[in-house]
Amino acid sequence: MTVQTGQDPDTRSRRRAAPPRRPVPKGRGGTVRTPTVLQMEAVECGAASLAMVLGHYGRHVPLEELRIACGVSRDGSRASNLLKAARSYGLTAKGMQMDLAALAEVRAPAVLFWEFNHYVVYDGMGRRFGRRGVYINDPAKGRRFVPMDEFDGSFTGVVLVLEPGADFAKGGRKPGVLGAMPARLRGTAGTLPAA
Repeated sequence: MTVQTGQDPDTRSRRRAAPPRRPVPKGRGGTVRTPTVLQMEAVECGAASLAMVLGHYGRHVPLEELRIACGVSRDGSRASNLLKAARSYGLTAKGMQMDLAALAEVRAPAVLFWEFNHYVVYDGMGRRFGRRGVYINDPAKGRRFVPMDEFDGSFTGVVLVLEPGADFAKGGRKPGVLGAMPARLRGTAGTLPAA
């Protein structure tokens, strides 16, 4: 019997073990379940995303108030305005450019710039039905799981990292399912069709 150079005769007959599976990165905070705040207009995604992060930490702020704080215009909100608004509510806020590996280390929730025209909330990474992916809370569509290939095509690399600071205070009234509807519909009575 001949042994090739570098081969241990005792291990020749053993099957080569498959490389260990890399664990799904969970970030410092794992996955979270942020409260869903749906945008009523396309330009409100930044304000709604900030409302979800604030709500997760126990500060409930009406979307109308956040629209003003975030400087929502006909073009939406700038990331710098979202950071400034977040700081005014007691969050520490940093805008960062990062890749997917770095995102895995970010404590959820955070706000992501999505497809260069939208903001969504990052709720963490995980697996669903055997597929790796990212949990997001989209103010246009609600909570969903996005497989890695789709996520990679939509994630711009811009992340707003938001965490409670020393001045953060819980408060506000937690909105119900229909709680914001009367205020949002005020002034639309003449535009609603009669049945």
